[in-house]
Amino acid sequence: NALTTPPVLRVRHRMPFRQIARLLRGLPQLRVSPGGIVKQVKRLARWLDGRYQDLVRRMRAGEHVHVDETGWRIDGKNFWLWAFTDPTFTLYHVDESRGGRVPLNLLGRAFGGTVGCDFYSAYNGIKGPKQRCLTHLPRELTELGEADRSFADCPLARKLRRWCR
Repeated sequence: NALTTPPVLRVRHRMPFRQIARLLRGLPQLRVSPGGIVKQVKRLARWLDGRYQDLVRRMRAGEHVHVDETGWRIDGKNFWLWAFTDPTFTLYHVDESRGGRVPLNLLGRAFGGTVGCDFYSAYNGIKGPKQRCLTHLPRELTELGEADRSFADCPLARKLRRWCR
């Protein structure tokens, strides 16, 4: 437990290394430093690398995967946390890039399933069908209507907005 808890607190709960060390100091006969936690996170990453590659292969063979990204700060620098979710697991990937090469590299060029995603252009390079996020669709309709008044007034736009509601 002492070896696996700090990485979970760091990765899953985004706790700083110093805060994790302070929390664990309260446990009897356990001495840990922020640097020791960093080493343990890296060690665990090496141990699990094969498992990670197995998950990438499973995801590539899947029928559908939902992909999303969010900002992620590491040592004061901006990165992106990518989440690839299928019905049985979620694969997380942290990258410096928010570009289309990230989902393309992880899914592979031969991915034949359906990708569930928002309207962010990084997903356009992935071949195959896409299920666009229905939460984002009304926002896209509104923005398109603001940019093009003729679209906002057309019957199709009204039907789409009604369908989304």
